[in-house]
Amino acid sequence: MRSFLALLALSLLACMGTVEGEVKDDQSEDDPFGDADTDTDTDAILELSPTAVRLATTRDTKAMTATYTGRDGSEEEATMSCSWSSDDEGIALVVDGLAHGLGAGSAVVSCEYRGLRADATVTVDAVATPERGELVINEVLADVPVSTDVNGDGTGDSVEDEFAEIVNAGKATVDLGGATLWDSDNEIARHTFDSGTTLLPGSAIVVFGGGNASRVKGTHCTAEVANADDGSLDYGLALSNDGDTLTLKSKGDEILDTITWTSNDPVDASIVLDPEIDGSRTTAHDDAFRDPYSPCTLGDGGAFPDAADRL
Repeated sequence: MRSFLALLALSLLACMGTVEGEVKDDQSEDDPFGDADTDTDTDAILELSPTAVRLATTRDTKAMTATYTGRDGSEEEATMSCSWSSDDEGIALVVDGLAHGLGAGSAVVSCEYRGLRADATVTVDAVATPERGELVINEVLADVPVSTDVNGDGTGDSVEDEFAEIVNAGKATVDLGGATLWDSDNEIARHTFDSGTTLLPGSAIVVFGGGNASRVKGTHCTAEVANADDGSLDYGLALSNDGDTLTLKSKGDEILDTITWTSNDPVDASIVLDPEIDGSRTTAHDDAFRDPYSPCTLGDGGAFPDAADRL
């Protein structure tokens, strides 16, 4: 009887396909059915370094790097290949891996590459004060053509329609608050920029002698009226048709730029830098372009460059 029972037990074990202590090739103690995913590949990742950037002023920059790691573990430098963006381009931009501050505050910058996205935060503490050579007086209209309404307020006026166009030719956003405009014949500033007035790289601001400049608009350009809060100042910018020098000074009274014209300079037209923004000499506007003046646009009517174009 005992022999019969032993034979029966052995037969049953054989039908089960294994015996105690033996493990099939496609099984394990943790995975008895042998169907676990044995793929060792990991997801591809995109990383930025650093992930938090702090700039003391808009004049400072910081290099960032983007690294792509494939599923096989291989690494690829992606800084110059990825598409950079910012959730607030008035505060920060990244151009070719270099973080630039454009305004005080914080912005999230992103790099997109191969369908992946990585984010970092850029914090800018303050807007920089301007330095000589950054701000240029790009165009000045002293001799207003008769029967023209340059500032678009519905009234032509030889004083109110005079203007000075100032462009940020540098690579940093600057704080114009407290800066002043002077002409050579007067001992009082003809215009003082309000606190908080900032100018992005490539952007312009046009100051008219008077009237209402609200209709003057341009991309990356604003317009305002000289000494709008000072009713005691007569003659607007006080620009002389017979020759004058206009000077832009910082809040600290340092000369930022000057432009001079003589009685032989254009009649019924403005003078403008040649080439515009970056030029070292001036020319008659109607010699270089079709129109006699172009406040808040380039001479050909085009828009001023945006910040990314100047960085």
